[in-house]
Amino acid sequence: MQKLLLLLCLMLLSNIGFCQKTMVGPTQDNIRNCSTTELQHEHMLKVNPEYRAWQEKISQVDRARIKKRSPDCSGGKIIIPVAIHYEAGVVAAGQEACMVSNAQIQLAAVQSEFDGLDPQIDDFPELISCFGTSIGESCIEFCLATFGHPTGYGLTEGEPAVTIGTIDFTNINPGSSAVPIDPNWGGYLNIYVGNLSGGLLGESAGIGGDFSSGAGVVVNACQFGSSLANPCGSSNNTATCSGSTYDEGNTLGHEIGHYLKLRHIWGDGGCTANDFPVDQALDDTPDMDNNYSGYLGCGAVTSCADLPEGCSTDDMYMNYMSYAGDGCMYMFTSGQSDVMYAYAQAAGFTTDLPAKCQMPDPPTAAFSASDGNICLNQCIELSDQSLNFPVTWSWTFSVTSGDLVLNTATSNNPNPNFCITAGTSGMVKIDLTIG
Repeated sequence: MQKLLLLLCLMLLSNIGFCQKTMVGPTQDNIRNCSTTELQHEHMLKVNPEYRAWQEKISQVDRARIKKRSPDCSGGKIIIPVAIHYEAGVVAAGQEACMVSNAQIQLAAVQSEFDGLDPQIDDFPELISCFGTSIGESCIEFCLATFGHPTGYGLTEGEPAVTIGTIDFTNINPGSSAVPIDPNWGGYLNIYVGNLSGGLLGESAGIGGDFSSGAGVVVNACQFGSSLANPCGSSNNTATCSGSTYDEGNTLGHEIGHYLKLRHIWGDGGCTANDFPVDQALDDTPDMDNNYSGYLGCGAVTSCADLPEGCSTDDMYMNYMSYAGDGCMYMFTSGQSDVMYAYAQAAGFTTDLPAKCQMPDPPTAAFSASDGNICLNQCIELSDQSLNFPVTWSWTFSVTSGDLVLNTATSNNPNPNFCITAGTSGMVKIDLTIG
């Protein structure tokens, strides 16, 4: 708790004073078709100047890092703050608390994927000789923000950044088909969860997204979280969910991969298409001409030669950037991991824990006041400028000399005002206590 006081000498004047697409239909649970494509990326480069400027900004750092290959995690992981937003009407009444837990479970599952520790790998013991040495630890950590929340979203400091029904999902990021945008949430990886129409499963706002804009990725409510550990049971949201092809939460990892500049594993084309970037293929991902949408035959694999084949090589359908069913996905390659690491680094994230994810120092009281020369029946406006995220404000206003009369003596508003209702001159003491 800290206090700050200010004495204002007020002289009343006779004149006027001076006083901020992945798709799966309800009857087509066995197919996946993502709308985040290189074509979308090229379109956004043409029509969205902010997107184009962002891509140019990170290009030099990105490519320099990729040349080094395989990020070294000995110095710590790059840490990205995350905020998760449920669309209005998605969370069933009375399920708010458990859906916050579901968001935390989903983020923990994605972290395992980016750590190269997806338990699904246990279903592929025969693949170690083929792709085992290419399984990548991304050296990226996601932290669910707990401090520094934007105001007006129903959050208090210390609570996880999970909003429910306070984001306008009709405000779509330019160049996207379904990703919402809210500039107040710039600086986060924003994960939007909604009841998407047209069979949409998920989408990223760009192949290489702009973290400063308040955009991010969107995931259909039925594919968010994990049926393996859902604290809300079958009534986790108001959508009618069916099928088990995409029920392990891998859609989010796929879309975050796009946001960190990964293309689909088959390069959105035939055998000669590159998967990153337009002029440079990732050399540890084999050519493919099949996206394996909804493929769940992974349990029948007994050796590398038995993998589904295309372009005369073994296909890496188990890559998160394929369209295979969640039960057959478990890996990013080291090259893909290096791309994502480079992009996160170029975006300005470091190994330091962001202020949004840690307990701040005790709040420090500070405020400013509007001009002290006012007329009768005019007001002094106060602006809180306290540091380190205070959560309570207690103001007191008292006349210490003169004949002034105030309209109020106290306020708990972060930015209050008080008015002069009578008198000619005097001094007012302003006392702010924060906690």
